[in-house]
Parts: sequence; C-alpha cells; structure tokens
Amino acid sequence: MSKKPTAPAPTSASPPTLTIVADEPVASTETIATATPTLRLLTNTQGMKTMINRTADFAAIGKDNLEAFTASGKIWAAGVQDLTKQFAATAKDSL
Repeated sequence: MSKKPTAPAPTSASPPTLTIVADEPVASTETIATATPTLRLLTNTQGMKTMINRTADFAAIGKDNLEAFTASGKIWAAGVQDLTKQFAATAKDSL
C-alpha cells in the first residue's frame, strides 16, 4: 500500500500588520477625530438630491434621444417612399 500525503504543519506566522500612511503629518497633540478630513462626504439629504437630479438629467437625455430617433425615422421613411415612387415611375416608363 502507498502512503497518503499529509498536509504540512502550519507555521506560526505573526498576524498581518496595518500601516496607516497620511498625506499630511498630524501633530502629536491632534487626534484623528479632530484632524481635517481630505474628503468631504455628502450627507444623506445631499446625496439623495444629487441622485434625483442625476436621474432626472438621465431621463431628459433619453427623451431627447427618442425624439431624435423618431425624427430620423420619419426622414428615412420619406426617402424610401421617394425612391419607391421613382423606381415605379421608371419601371412604368420602360414597359
């Protein structure tokens, strides 16, 4: 019989460490809570207003695109109609 391989014994590794790197040095008397943040977070109401405004803008763009698509479809249909009339007239004359 053959021996089954065994898993290697776990090594006693130290836990991972976390290093915090700041863009600007913070004075030793100043705590992180009182330090000036570099990013400004939106409050819930500001975020909701921004999201609603962006959604309304997106809907307006979609409406404009639909209107442009409809107008171009009408122009295309008129062009096809003219070509068909010319083709029918040419066929009629050649007979």
